[in-house]
Amino acid sequence: MKEELFIQHQFPDGMNILIFNKEEEYESSLLIVPANGVPMLFYFPIAEWIAINNNVKIVLMDYLGIGKSKPEHPRFIDRSVVDWARKDVSRVIEFIRSELSISRINYLGHSIGGQMIGLIPEAINLDKIILIASQSAYYKYWKGLSRLKMITNWYLLIPTLVNTFGYLPGRISGMEDLPPKAALEWAKWCRSKEYYLDHQNETFFDEIKCPVVSISFSDDNYAPKASVDWLANKFVNARVDRMHFDPNDLNKKTLSHFGIFKSRNSDLWQLINEELV
Repeated sequence: MKEELFIQHQFPDGMNILIFNKEEEYESSLLIVPANGVPMLFYFPIAEWIAINNNVKIVLMDYLGIGKSKPEHPRFIDRSVVDWARKDVSRVIEFIRSELSISRINYLGHSIGGQMIGLIPEAINLDKIILIASQSAYYKYWKGLSRLKMITNWYLLIPTLVNTFGYLPGRISGMEDLPPKAALEWAKWCRSKEYYLDHQNETFFDEIKCPVVSISFSDDNYAPKASVDWLANKFVNARVDRMHFDPNDLNKKTLSHFGIFKSRNSDLWQLINEELV
């Protein structure tokens, strides 16, 4: 894609978004909300492809403290995951409506980007929600050694690292560095049976009435099917289309947690593209 077809916009606090098809006037948009610790540029290939193959304006975002939204070191970023949802994602949705003058918004959330949909007041006015490997990360959804690893992460490793360094060093997990509040809140949720519902009095699942698509993959060690089902079942007043794929059925050896967004699997992007309204 030619550079003039997209532009980076910065909010006053240093948070950045990337807007595709910036000069085109469209009635519909797609906001791609990342997984935890994953920069928006990871989603650039699929965003570019959809921008070329569909009549939608696409917005990528980095939570404050991640990727292009790091005005200072993450240890100094005062953001929790709830803040990411209610401050960062909320203002991008409002930006799309007010500054881009687009009323129809498709929301694509990957992993925690989909989990947080129940925390976002503006979610009740979305037109379509697409969840990719979005789940509860409560440790009991895993079995055997995987459960032991999760217990170690949530109870020991993350709290210890944050208390030692003042933030969660990304090199430990292959993610971006996480602000301390976000890392500790995330770990707390993952120790709780009902995930963030055990800690947040106000959520918006009951008020979401737009169509929801929830997609998961059988080889995804980060999102077991039951954990994805947990989230999908929270949309009690919406029509939910729940899709669970074995990579072999899609002629793929593996897809796991990130594979569908990688260029080598671009033949699968139409699965997402055709869901947009």
